[in-house]
Amino acid sequence: MLKSNDSWSWYFDNDHQALLLDLGQDLLFKVAISPKQLINTCMSGNSQVFTVDDATQYRFFLECLSDIEMPSSRKMELVLNATAICRFQKPLMPKSWFFQSQDSTYIPTVGECILLSTSQDDLQHPFFVVESNETASLVLSMSIDPFFLSNEKPFLFCQTIKVMNDRIQAMPTAMMTNYALVG
Repeated sequence: MLKSNDSWSWYFDNDHQALLLDLGQDLLFKVAISPKQLINTCMSGNSQVFTVDDATQYRFFLECLSDIEMPSSRKMELVLNATAICRFQKPLMPKSWFFQSQDSTYIPTVGECILLSTSQDDLQHPFFVVESNETASLVLSMSIDPFFLSNEKPFLFCQTIKVMNDRIQAMPTAMMTNYALVG
C-alpha cells in the first residue's frame, strides 16, 4: 500500500479533463470524478497539496477496508477516489429511484461497506459509504464489473451516487471477508 506523504499534490489536467493526484516518482492517479461534478477551485490550474486532512481521511478509509478481500490495487483506487470525493466533489442530490426500498431504514456510518439492490436486475451490489447523515448517504461503487441502473446507464467501479438511507442494506460481516471483489 502507498503511504501518503507531503510531496503528493492534486491538480486538474486540462488535456485529459481529469483531476489527478501526483504521487511522486512519476506516478499519477486519475480520479474517477467527472469534471462536471468537481468544485470550481480544483479546476483553477494550480496544484493543491495533499493536506493533513486528506492524509487523515486516506488512512481512515484504508483502515475501514482492511478486512475486505480485494486486490490491493483496487483497494488503493477506492481509497484515493473516496479521499478526492470528500474534498473535491460537488454535493449531489439523491437518486434513490434506481434502488429498491427496504423494509426499514438503515443509517450507515462513513467507511462502512453496504449493499444496494437495483430495480433493474434485483441483484445486491456492494458500495462504500463516503458521507452519511440521518436521511441520505453518498456511496462509491465497489463492484469491479459494471452493472446497469437503467437500460442504457452502466454504473462503474468507484462511481458515486447519493441515495436515501431507506434503500441501504447492511453488509453481513461474513460477506465482507468472503466477498470476491476481484476483477
